[in-house]
Amino acid sequence: MDTIYTSTDLARTKDLLAKYNVDYVYVGDAEKQLYQANAGALGKFAQLGIPVYTAGNSVLYKLNP
Repeated sequence: MDTIYTSTDLARTKDLLAKYNVDYVYVGDAEKQLYQANAGALGKFAQLGIPVYTAGNSVLYKLNP
């Protein structure tokens, strides 16, 4: 599952999200800290979905179908 957060390949990420039937992705402080070396990869979720909830530095994305 780390690949979902660390990959910069949108197609690969979309394939993995579909494989695991993921509808929402949460990016908060823990994810940013854990994957800080790949912080740029976390920005891809804004391309793959829309933010449906934000609080502080945390965002919950609803993924596009």
